[in-house]
Amino acid sequence: MDEITPTSVRDGIVSMLKVILKRITRIGELRFRVSYYSSESTPSTNVDTMPELQEFPDPFIQEEVLDAVPQQDISNDIKTANERIDAIQTQINEIRTAFSALTEVVFYMPVSTNENKVDRSEIDDLKQKTEAIETNLSENSVAMVTLEATLDDMLSRVSGIEKAISELISDQNDLSCRINELQESIEKNTSAISDFAANSERVDLLYERLDCLNETVSELRDDVESGTATMNEEVQEEDLPEVEIMPPTACAKLNTVGNEPDHVKIVMELLQFLLELVGPNNLPSILDYYVEIGWISENARLELLAYASGMDTYEEKINWKLSTEDHLKVLWFIEQLCGHKIDKNRLFRVDSEISKIRRGIDGLYEI
Repeated sequence: MDEITPTSVRDGIVSMLKVILKRITRIGELRFRVSYYSSESTPSTNVDTMPELQEFPDPFIQEEVLDAVPQQDISNDIKTANERIDAIQTQINEIRTAFSALTEVVFYMPVSTNENKVDRSEIDDLKQKTEAIETNLSENSVAMVTLEATLDDMLSRVSGIEKAISELISDQNDLSCRINELQESIEKNTSAISDFAANSERVDLLYERLDCLNETVSELRDDVESGTATMNEEVQEEDLPEVEIMPPTACAKLNTVGNEPDHVKIVMELLQFLLELVGPNNLPSILDYYVEIGWISENARLELLAYASGMDTYEEKINWKLSTEDHLKVLWFIEQLCGHKIDKNRLFRVDSEISKIRRGIDGLYEI
Protein backbone atom coordinates (compact mmCIF):
# COMPACT_ATOMS: atom_id res chain seq x y z
CA MET A 1 0.00 0.00 0.00
CA ASP A 2 1.36 3.42 -0.99
CA GLU A 3 2.07 5.82 1.83
CA ILE A 4 0.03 8.99 2.07
CA THR A 5 2.09 12.14 1.91
CA PRO A 6 1.06 15.78 1.60
CA THR A 7 2.33 15.83 -1.98
CA SER A 8 0.18 12.84 -2.99
CA VAL A 9 -2.83 14.33 -1.23
CA ARG A 10 -2.32 17.65 -3.02
CA ASP A 11 -1.94 15.93 -6.41
CA GLY A 12 -5.10 13.89 -5.81
CA ILE A 13 -7.03 16.99 -4.80
CA VAL A 14 -5.84 18.85 -7.92
CA SER A 15 -6.94 16.03 -10.24
CA MET A 16 -10.25 15.81 -8.43
CA LEU A 17 -10.71 19.58 -8.78
CA LYS A 18 -10.23 19.26 -12.56
CA VAL A 19 -12.94 16.59 -12.73
CA ILE A 20 -15.27 18.76 -10.64
CA LEU A 21 -14.63 21.78 -12.87
CA LYS A 22 -15.57 19.70 -15.93
CA ARG A 23 -18.76 18.61 -14.17
CA ILE A 24 -19.56 22.22 -13.27
CA THR A 25 -19.02 23.31 -16.87
CA ARG A 26 -21.28 20.50 -18.14
CA ILE A 27 -24.01 21.39 -15.63
CA GLY A 28 -23.84 25.02 -16.75
CA GLU A 29 -24.28 24.03 -20.41
CA LEU A 30 -27.16 21.71 -19.48
CA ARG A 31 -28.85 24.49 -17.49
CA PHE A 32 -28.52 26.85 -20.49
CA ARG A 33 -30.11 24.28 -22.85
CA VAL A 34 -33.03 23.70 -20.46
CA SER A 35 -33.59 27.44 -20.03
CA TYR A 36 -33.41 28.04 -23.81
CA TYR A 37 -35.95 25.36 -24.76
CA SER A 38 -38.14 26.26 -21.81
CA SER A 39 -38.39 29.84 -23.10
CA GLU A 40 -39.16 28.56 -26.63
CA SER A 41 -41.78 25.99 -25.63
CA THR A 42 -43.74 28.37 -23.39
CA PRO A 43 -45.12 30.66 -26.20
CA SER A 44 -45.95 27.69 -28.42
CA THR A 45 -48.32 26.30 -25.77
CA ASN A 46 -50.23 29.55 -25.52
CA VAL A 47 -53.08 29.66 -28.03
CA ASP A 48 -53.60 33.40 -27.56
CA THR A 49 -50.18 34.20 -29.07
CA MET A 50 -51.05 32.34 -32.29
CA PRO A 51 -54.13 34.06 -33.73
CA GLU A 52 -53.89 32.15 -36.95
CA LEU A 53 -54.88 28.96 -35.09
CA GLN A 54 -58.01 30.57 -33.67
CA GLU A 55 -59.58 30.69 -37.13
CA PHE A 56 -59.53 26.90 -37.51
CA PRO A 57 -62.80 24.92 -37.48
CA ASP A 58 -63.71 22.75 -34.51
CA PRO A 59 -61.66 19.66 -35.59
CA PHE A 60 -58.45 21.72 -35.65
CA ILE A 61 -59.22 23.21 -32.23
CA GLN A 62 -59.72 19.70 -30.87
CA GLU A 63 -56.34 18.64 -32.26
CA GLU A 64 -54.79 21.74 -30.66
CA VAL A 65 -56.31 20.81 -27.27
CA LEU A 66 -54.95 17.27 -27.64
CA ASP A 67 -51.49 18.66 -28.48
CA ALA A 68 -51.65 20.96 -25.44
CA VAL A 69 -51.66 17.93 -23.09
CA PRO A 70 -48.15 16.68 -24.01
CA GLN A 71 -46.93 20.29 -24.05
CA GLN A 72 -48.14 20.64 -20.44
CA ASP A 73 -46.26 17.43 -19.56
CA ILE A 74 -43.10 18.81 -21.18
CA SER A 75 -43.45 22.03 -19.18
CA ASN A 76 -43.74 20.00 -15.98
CA ASP A 77 -40.67 17.94 -16.95
CA ILE A 78 -38.69 21.10 -17.67
CA LYS A 79 -39.76 22.56 -14.33
CA THR A 80 -38.66 19.37 -12.55
CA ALA A 81 -35.34 19.42 -14.43
CA ASN A 82 -34.74 23.03 -13.37
CA GLU A 83 -35.39 22.11 -9.75
CA ARG A 84 -32.95 19.20 -9.97
CA ILE A 85 -30.33 21.41 -11.60
CA ASP A 86 -30.76 23.97 -8.81
CA ALA A 87 -30.24 21.22 -6.24
CA ILE A 88 -27.12 20.02 -8.06
CA GLN A 89 -25.88 23.62 -8.25
CA THR A 90 -26.31 23.95 -4.47
CA GLN A 91 -24.32 20.76 -3.88
CA ILE A 92 -21.61 21.98 -6.24
CA ASN A 93 -21.37 25.24 -4.30
CA GLU A 94 -20.96 23.27 -1.09
CA ILE A 95 -18.27 21.15 -2.77
CA ARG A 96 -16.51 24.31 -3.94
CA THR A 97 -16.48 25.63 -0.37
CA ALA A 98 -15.08 22.35 0.93
CA PHE A 99 -12.42 22.25 -1.77
CA SER A 100 -11.47 25.84 -1.06
CA ALA A 101 -10.87 24.90 2.55
CA LEU A 102 -8.91 21.81 1.49
CA THR A 103 -6.86 23.88 -0.92
CA GLU A 104 -5.89 26.29 1.83
CA VAL A 105 -4.98 23.40 4.13
CA VAL A 106 -2.88 21.71 1.46
CA PHE A 107 -1.27 25.02 0.42
CA TYR A 108 -0.17 25.82 3.95
CA MET A 109 0.75 22.23 4.77
CA PRO A 110 4.48 22.00 5.51
CA VAL A 111 6.44 19.81 3.14
CA SER A 112 9.03 17.79 5.06
CA THR A 113 11.41 15.13 3.98
CA ASN A 114 10.80 13.35 7.27
CA GLU A 115 7.66 11.37 6.54
CA ASN A 116 7.36 10.03 10.09
CA LYS A 117 6.34 13.50 11.37
CA VAL A 118 3.16 13.75 9.20
CA ASP A 119 -0.05 14.40 11.16
CA ARG A 120 -2.20 11.32 10.65
CA SER A 121 -5.38 12.95 11.89
CA GLU A 122 -5.28 15.63 9.21
CA ILE A 123 -4.64 13.06 6.50
CA ASP A 124 -7.59 10.93 7.67
CA ASP A 125 -9.77 14.01 7.76
CA LEU A 126 -8.76 14.90 4.20
CA LYS A 127 -9.38 11.34 3.11
CA GLN A 128 -12.89 11.34 4.58
CA LYS A 129 -13.72 14.64 2.92
CA THR A 130 -12.32 13.38 -0.37
CA GLU A 131 -14.48 10.24 -0.18
CA ALA A 132 -17.54 12.35 0.62
CA ILE A 133 -16.80 14.55 -2.37
CA GLU A 134 -16.39 11.51 -4.61
CA THR A 135 -19.74 10.15 -3.36
CA ASN A 136 -21.47 13.45 -4.11
CA LEU A 137 -19.86 13.58 -7.53
CA SER A 138 -21.04 10.04 -8.30
CA GLU A 139 -24.59 10.91 -7.27
CA ASN A 140 -24.45 14.10 -9.28
CA SER A 141 -23.10 12.20 -12.30
CA VAL A 142 -26.03 9.76 -12.18
CA ALA A 143 -28.48 12.63 -11.76
CA MET A 144 -26.91 14.50 -14.66
CA VAL A 145 -27.07 11.45 -16.93
CA THR A 146 -30.75 10.97 -16.05
CA LEU A 147 -31.37 14.66 -16.54
CA GLU A 148 -29.67 14.64 -19.96
CA ALA A 149 -31.80 11.68 -21.07
CA THR A 150 -34.95 13.46 -19.86
CA LEU A 151 -33.90 16.65 -21.61
CA ASP A 152 -33.21 14.84 -24.90
CA ASP A 153 -36.65 13.22 -24.70
CA MET A 154 -38.26 16.60 -24.03
CA LEU A 155 -36.39 18.18 -26.95
CA SER A 156 -37.58 15.44 -29.32
CA ARG A 157 -41.17 15.90 -28.13
CA VAL A 158 -40.92 19.67 -28.58
CA SER A 159 -39.62 19.15 -32.13
CA GLY A 160 -42.54 16.83 -32.87
CA ILE A 161 -45.02 19.40 -31.56
CA GLU A 162 -43.44 22.17 -33.65
CA LYS A 163 -43.67 19.94 -36.74
CA ALA A 164 -47.34 19.20 -35.98
CA ILE A 165 -48.03 22.94 -35.62
CA SER A 166 -46.39 23.70 -38.98
CA GLU A 167 -48.48 20.96 -40.63
CA LEU A 168 -51.58 22.40 -38.95
CA ILE A 169 -50.83 25.86 -40.38
CA SER A 170 -50.30 24.33 -43.84
CA ASP A 171 -53.67 22.55 -43.59
CA GLN A 172 -55.27 25.86 -42.62
CA ASN A 173 -53.85 27.55 -45.74
CA ASP A 174 -55.13 24.72 -47.97
CA LEU A 175 -58.56 24.96 -46.35
CA SER A 176 -58.65 28.73 -46.93
CA CYS A 177 -57.81 28.24 -50.64
CA ARG A 178 -60.57 25.64 -51.00
CA ILE A 179 -63.08 27.93 -49.30
CA ASN A 180 -62.18 30.74 -51.72
CA GLU A 181 -62.62 28.42 -54.71
CA LEU A 182 -65.99 27.29 -53.33
CA GLN A 183 -67.13 30.90 -52.96
CA GLU A 184 -66.13 31.67 -56.57
CA SER A 185 -68.06 28.61 -57.79
CA ILE A 186 -71.13 29.69 -55.83
CA GLU A 187 -70.98 33.18 -57.36
CA LYS A 188 -70.70 31.76 -60.89
CA ASN A 189 -73.61 29.38 -60.31
CA THR A 190 -75.72 32.25 -58.93
CA SER A 191 -75.09 34.28 -62.09
CA ALA A 192 -75.96 31.31 -64.32
CA ILE A 193 -79.19 30.71 -62.38
CA SER A 194 -80.18 34.37 -62.80
CA ASP A 195 -79.59 34.18 -66.57
CA PHE A 196 -81.60 30.97 -66.77
CA ALA A 197 -84.49 32.58 -64.86
CA ALA A 198 -84.51 35.54 -67.29
CA ASN A 199 -84.51 33.19 -70.30
CA SER A 200 -87.27 31.10 -68.70
CA GLU A 201 -89.58 34.12 -68.84
CA ARG A 202 -88.91 34.50 -72.57
CA VAL A 203 -89.57 30.79 -73.12
CA ASP A 204 -92.85 31.03 -71.21
CA LEU A 205 -93.90 33.96 -73.41
CA LEU A 206 -93.06 31.95 -76.53
CA TYR A 207 -95.12 29.02 -75.26
CA GLU A 208 -98.06 31.34 -74.67
CA ARG A 209 -97.89 32.59 -78.27
CA LEU A 210 -97.68 29.03 -79.57
CA ASP A 211 -100.71 28.12 -77.49
CA CYS A 212 -102.63 31.02 -79.07
CA LEU A 213 -101.67 29.79 -82.55
CA ASN A 214 -102.76 26.25 -81.66
CA GLU A 215 -106.12 27.56 -80.47
CA THR A 216 -106.58 29.48 -83.74
CA VAL A 217 -105.70 26.41 -85.79
CA SER A 218 -108.12 24.30 -83.75
CA GLU A 219 -110.93 26.80 -84.34
CA LEU A 220 -110.23 26.84 -88.09
CA ARG A 221 -110.20 23.04 -88.15
CA ASP A 222 -113.53 22.90 -86.36
CA ASP A 223 -115.01 25.40 -88.83
CA VAL A 224 -113.74 23.36 -91.80
CA GLU A 225 -115.09 20.12 -90.34
CA SER A 226 -118.47 21.69 -89.64
CA GLY A 227 -118.59 23.14 -93.18
CA THR A 228 -117.63 19.80 -94.67
CA ALA A 229 -120.32 18.04 -92.67
CA THR A 230 -122.92 20.57 -93.83
CA MET A 231 -121.89 20.16 -97.46
CA ASN A 232 -122.06 16.37 -97.17
CA GLU A 233 -125.56 16.60 -95.75
CA GLU A 234 -126.67 18.89 -98.59
CA VAL A 235 -125.18 16.57 -101.21
CA GLN A 236 -126.91 13.56 -99.68
CA GLU A 237 -130.26 15.41 -99.67
CA GLU A 238 -129.97 16.36 -103.38
CA ASP A 239 -129.28 12.74 -104.49
CA LEU A 240 -126.77 13.77 -107.15
CA PRO A 241 -125.46 11.08 -109.48
CA GLU A 242 -122.07 9.67 -108.75
CA VAL A 243 -119.29 11.50 -110.54
CA GLU A 244 -115.81 10.15 -110.91
CA ILE A 245 -113.42 12.54 -109.21
CA MET A 246 -110.20 13.04 -111.11
CA PRO A 247 -107.02 13.79 -109.22
CA PRO A 248 -106.02 17.44 -109.38
CA THR A 249 -103.46 18.33 -111.98
CA ALA A 250 -100.65 20.67 -111.24
CA CYS A 251 -101.21 23.98 -112.98
CA ALA A 252 -98.99 27.01 -113.11
CA LYS A 253 -99.95 30.38 -111.73
CA LEU A 254 -98.91 32.16 -114.96
CA ASN A 255 -99.73 30.32 -118.19
CA THR A 256 -99.16 33.15 -120.65
CA VAL A 257 -97.79 36.67 -120.50
CA GLY A 258 -100.06 38.38 -123.00
CA ASN A 259 -99.45 41.58 -124.96
CA GLU A 260 -101.60 44.04 -123.05
CA PRO A 261 -99.76 47.30 -122.24
CA ASP A 262 -100.07 46.93 -118.49
CA HIS A 263 -98.88 43.30 -118.67
CA VAL A 264 -95.95 44.25 -120.89
CA LYS A 265 -94.91 46.93 -118.41
CA ILE A 266 -94.97 44.43 -115.53
CA VAL A 267 -93.01 41.89 -117.63
CA MET A 268 -90.31 44.48 -118.42
CA GLU A 269 -89.94 45.39 -114.73
CA LEU A 270 -89.79 41.70 -113.78
CA LEU A 271 -87.09 40.95 -116.37
CA GLN A 272 -85.08 44.03 -115.39
CA PHE A 273 -85.21 42.92 -111.76
CA LEU A 274 -84.05 39.37 -112.62
CA LEU A 275 -81.30 40.50 -115.02
CA GLU A 276 -79.82 42.80 -112.40
CA LEU A 277 -79.72 39.94 -109.86
CA VAL A 278 -78.70 36.86 -111.89
CA GLY A 279 -77.45 38.30 -115.20
CA PRO A 280 -78.43 37.24 -118.75
CA ASN A 281 -76.39 34.05 -118.50
CA ASN A 282 -78.41 32.72 -115.53
CA LEU A 283 -81.88 33.94 -116.63
CA PRO A 284 -82.87 30.57 -118.24
CA SER A 285 -81.86 28.74 -115.06
CA ILE A 286 -83.98 30.88 -112.74
CA LEU A 287 -86.98 30.63 -115.12
CA ASP A 288 -86.58 26.84 -115.25
CA TYR A 289 -86.67 26.85 -111.45
CA TYR A 290 -89.97 28.80 -111.47
CA VAL A 291 -91.40 26.34 -114.01
CA GLU A 292 -90.39 23.45 -111.77
CA ILE A 293 -92.08 24.84 -108.65
CA GLY A 294 -95.26 25.77 -110.61
CA TRP A 295 -95.09 29.55 -110.63
CA ILE A 296 -94.99 29.85 -114.43
CA SER A 297 -95.67 27.51 -117.35
CA GLU A 298 -93.27 26.48 -120.09
CA ASN A 299 -95.10 28.77 -122.51
CA ALA A 300 -94.70 31.74 -120.14
CA ARG A 301 -90.98 30.92 -119.77
CA LEU A 302 -90.46 31.08 -123.54
CA GLU A 303 -92.33 34.37 -123.78
CA LEU A 304 -90.22 35.88 -120.99
CA LEU A 305 -87.01 34.78 -122.74
CA ALA A 306 -88.27 36.35 -125.97
CA TYR A 307 -88.88 39.66 -124.20
CA ALA A 308 -85.45 39.47 -122.53
CA SER A 309 -83.63 38.93 -125.86
CA GLY A 310 -84.54 42.43 -126.94
CA MET A 311 -83.32 44.12 -123.75
CA ASP A 312 -79.96 45.76 -123.21
CA THR A 313 -77.02 43.60 -122.13
CA TYR A 314 -76.45 43.28 -118.39
CA GLU A 315 -73.40 42.13 -116.48
CA GLU A 316 -73.11 38.39 -116.14
CA LYS A 317 -73.37 36.85 -112.67
CA ILE A 318 -71.80 33.76 -111.14
CA ASN A 319 -74.82 32.33 -109.31
CA TRP A 320 -78.53 32.34 -110.22
CA LYS A 321 -79.91 31.61 -106.74
CA LEU A 322 -81.81 34.39 -104.98
CA SER A 323 -82.64 35.25 -101.40
CA THR A 324 -86.07 34.62 -99.87
CA GLU A 325 -87.00 38.28 -100.09
CA ASP A 326 -86.08 38.43 -103.81
CA HIS A 327 -88.17 35.32 -104.58
CA LEU A 328 -91.15 36.92 -102.84
CA LYS A 329 -90.76 40.02 -105.02
CA VAL A 330 -90.76 37.83 -108.15
CA LEU A 331 -93.92 36.12 -106.85
CA TRP A 332 -95.54 39.55 -106.45
CA PHE A 333 -94.81 40.33 -110.15
CA ILE A 334 -96.27 36.96 -111.18
CA GLU A 335 -99.42 37.60 -109.14
CA GLN A 336 -99.79 40.97 -110.86
CA LEU A 337 -99.48 39.33 -114.28
CA CYS A 338 -102.14 36.79 -113.27
CA GLY A 339 -104.48 39.63 -112.36
CA HIS A 340 -104.67 38.72 -108.69
CA LYS A 341 -105.06 41.50 -106.16
CA ILE A 342 -102.86 41.15 -103.09
CA ASP A 343 -104.21 42.14 -99.67
CA LYS A 344 -101.42 44.20 -98.17
CA ASN A 345 -102.96 44.12 -94.69
CA ARG A 346 -102.97 40.35 -94.77
CA LEU A 347 -99.34 40.31 -95.84
CA PHE A 348 -98.45 42.68 -92.98
CA ARG A 349 -100.22 40.44 -90.45
CA VAL A 350 -98.42 37.34 -91.71
CA ASP A 351 -95.09 39.17 -91.66
CA SER A 352 -95.73 40.34 -88.09
CA GLU A 353 -96.58 36.83 -86.88
CA ILE A 354 -93.50 35.39 -88.57
CA SER A 355 -91.30 38.06 -86.94
CA LYS A 356 -92.71 37.28 -83.48
CA ILE A 357 -92.12 33.56 -83.88
CA ARG A 358 -88.60 34.18 -85.23
CA ARG A 359 -87.71 36.40 -82.25
CA GLY A 360 -89.04 33.80 -79.85
CA ILE A 361 -87.03 31.02 -81.51
CA ASP A 362 -83.87 33.20 -81.49
CA GLY A 363 -84.32 33.82 -77.77
CA LEU A 364 -84.84 30.11 -77.19
CA TYR A 365 -81.58 29.18 -78.93
CA GLU A 366 -79.67 31.75 -76.87
CA ILE A 367 -80.32 29.78 -73.67
